[in-house]
Amino acid sequence: MLRRLFSWLFILISQTRLFFYKKGIFKSSKVPARVISVGNLSMGGSGKTPLVVSLAHEAVKRDLKTVIVEKGYKSGLRSDQIICSQKGTDSDPDVKLVGDEAKMVWDSIPAGARLCVSKNKTRGAILCMQKWQDTKIIIVDDGFQHLTLNRDVDVVLIDANSGFNDHVFPHGNLREQYSALKRASIVVFTKSDDVPQKELDELSNKAKSYNSNIKVFFAKTKFYCSAPVAGKKVLPVSAVYNGAHFRNKLKGANAVFEKYMEYTDHREFTHNDLSNILSFKDKVGAEIIAVTKKDWAKLEKLMPKNEAVALCWYEHIIGDHEEFLKCCIGS
Repeated sequence: MLRRLFSWLFILISQTRLFFYKKGIFKSSKVPARVISVGNLSMGGSGKTPLVVSLAHEAVKRDLKTVIVEKGYKSGLRSDQIICSQKGTDSDPDVKLVGDEAKMVWDSIPAGARLCVSKNKTRGAILCMQKWQDTKIIIVDDGFQHLTLNRDVDVVLIDANSGFNDHVFPHGNLREQYSALKRASIVVFTKSDDVPQKELDELSNKAKSYNSNIKVFFAKTKFYCSAPVAGKKVLPVSAVYNGAHFRNKLKGANAVFEKYMEYTDHREFTHNDLSNILSFKDKVGAEIIAVTKKDWAKLEKLMPKNEAVALCWYEHIIGDHEEFLKCCIGS
């Protein structure tokens, strides 16, 4: 009962904030570039960052100067500190300074793409435009609720397996009600690999019931590992929002394991953690430690060079890919 009560209070605060922006009481800033927000309604787990990276690759392919804006969650940044770096020109940012997600993005983007890490995404976007006046595309990771920055495209990701069955925090894991889709340009239902077509059609119809103009796309997941895992006994280690999805993909790649190690999201791995991981690996007789790209951003400096590690990541394979890119990038 109390959770539902606080959930309605959370909704009231969210709606009041949105009302103030609509009425111009709270101001939004506009920058002279195409701003694409990639966000979600849930607290996490829908796969925003892989899509952000993919969009950056596509924009750079089209010779569009592109900046990704990250908040640097659980980073060492001061509130007034902004990091702006160009891949292939500037040195690699320190993971302790920018955080694991921003470092993972940096490691994944193509040469020429730019990364901005700022606790205030709007200030970061403005500074980027001042530093790189040739910027054509700004991609804001986790930007749907960041109303202080005007955007041209709002992409919202929803896990197709969860659909529309969650509730607003703290009664559930939603940041906003599903009716917030009326603000979105595009909805992408991710992880739709094993969802029956009938259910996908129902998801599409439900999204359009909130916003008749919304563009609906479905994404399957393509899983990659830096080393062969099929038939190998592995130890999965993760500190991500949805560790079960990571392990399911490993099993789909025919990796062999029963035991695994799971930490809270954004874990700041320590030497003691590494010692525990290596001891447990020996105990279960694993040949390879399997980790996500996000976790590797923090584990890489701790891991012995001779240790067998499979670095794992995934990409969204979006149906009608060209139409999706046209809606996002505009060409």
